Amino acid sequence: MAKLTGVPEWAMPMGCKRLILEHRMAARRMGFLDMFAALHEVEDFRTGLLDGSLPCVHFFAKSVFPLLRGRDDQFALAKIVRRDSPLLLPEMLRQSENPEDQLRKAREAVATLLRLWIEMPTLPLAMLS
Repeated sequence: MAKLTGVPEWAMPMGCKRLILEHRMAARRMGFLDMFAALHEVEDFRTGLLDGSLPCVHFFAKSVFPLLRGRDDQFALAKIVRRDSPLLLPEMLRQSENPEDQLRKAREAVATLLRLWIEMPTLPLAMLS
């Protein structure tokens, strides 16, 4: 595809994923056409949607989907939560009377997110790949 289209991003795995998002057919096939169409119609969101810099897309791509993909790997979950959870920011841990409460809250939040994903069969697993 890179040679055919003259778009070198096709040869890079992450570039390929970004290009797929630009196509409504791919969005339909992967089960998120409604979200894609709604965001794509808003002029101020379009570029960020297509290049992955739109905050909500970035949040899902960099934090939520990796949690869902790693749901069976406690070490992967811990790494993502430690990296991304505001509950575990150093200043939050220092301000807390009991830092273990912050850890408990983070574990509960992850468990809730995973439960929501499992309980909502309309959200396709294809979105995780």
